Amino acid sequence: MMSSANPVPSMEPTTSQKRVLPRSLLRDDETVLLVMRPHPLFILLVSLPVCAWLAAILVFNTLVAMLVGPAYWMKIVGFQHEWTWIFLCLVMLARIGWACLQWYNQLYLLTDRRVLTRGGVIRVCVYETSLRHVRQTLVHVNLRERVFGLGTILVATAATAIYDTAWRMLPRPVEVQRTIQNALARWGDGA
Repeated sequence: MMSSANPVPSMEPTTSQKRVLPRSLLRDDETVLLVMRPHPLFILLVSLPVCAWLAAILVFNTLVAMLVGPAYWMKIVGFQHEWTWIFLCLVMLARIGWACLQWYNQLYLLTDRRVLTRGGVIRVCVYETSLRHVRQTLVHVNLRERVFGLGTILVATAATAIYDTAWRMLPRPVEVQRTIQNALARWGDGA
C-alpha cells in the first residue's frame, strides 16, 4: 500500500478527465487509484522533430533567398520568400495543435481491478487488462525524457510476448511503477 509520503497523486478523476473517460468504462465496484496524463512537455517533445525540420527548411530558404536576391527568388520559385515563412509557420502551429489534441485525449487509469489506457484523436483506442493478468511493468526512459525527468511505463500481460501498453512521458515514472506494483500485490491475485 502507498505511504502518505508518496508524492504520486491517488485521486478521483477531475471534471475534464471524466469528459475524456466516460463513467461507463468504469465498473460500479471499481475504485480509481491513479489517473494520469502525459506531462504537458509531451506537446513540445512530440512536436520537436517536425518543428526542427521545418525550422531547418526556413533557415535554408532564408539563406538561399538572401544569396540569390528577392527578384531572382521570385523568378525561380514563383512566389515571394515571405510566403514560405507563413506556410511553414502555419504547419508548425498545426503540428503543435495536433500534439495538444493528442495530449488531451491520452489518459492513463489504474483501478483496484484494471489498468486502462485511453488515447487517440480521431480513432479512439481504449486498452484494458485485469490486474491479475499483468505480469511485468518496466520503466523506459529515453534521452529526451531523461533530460526533463520523465519516463514511460510499459505493461506486459501473460498473453503476449511484448509490452501491451505504454504510459508515455510521465513525471516520476519509478514512483508510478511502484504504485502499479503495489496495486498488483494487493489486488492482482484476487481481482
